[in-house]
Amino acid sequence: MGEQTSQHPPTPAIPSGIPVPAPERKELHGVIAEIIYVRDYTYLRLKTDEKPSDTWVAIPREELAEGQHIRIVEEMRMTHFVGREAGRTFDEIVFGTRMP
Repeated sequence: MGEQTSQHPPTPAIPSGIPVPAPERKELHGVIAEIIYVRDYTYLRLKTDEKPSDTWVAIPREELAEGQHIRIVEEMRMTHFVGREAGRTFDEIVFGTRMP
């Protein structure tokens, strides 16, 4: 008799955040209050009129300035996102692209 092997597939890695469906092509705009640069992304804390609190967004890496007004097209929203390179967990973050 040979060795018994498990018939169960390997356990998938736990994602670093929970995706939340984004509204169709929602646009966010606000003033950049804080910037965190990592290798591939720029994390921005935006002050917006849409919510009482600030909104964190992540866009492909780009050099920007605090105080700059920016418009983002929302592509995905995540809760409890662990930004390892940023060294923090975001309660909620919007991933998107910058509009010109």
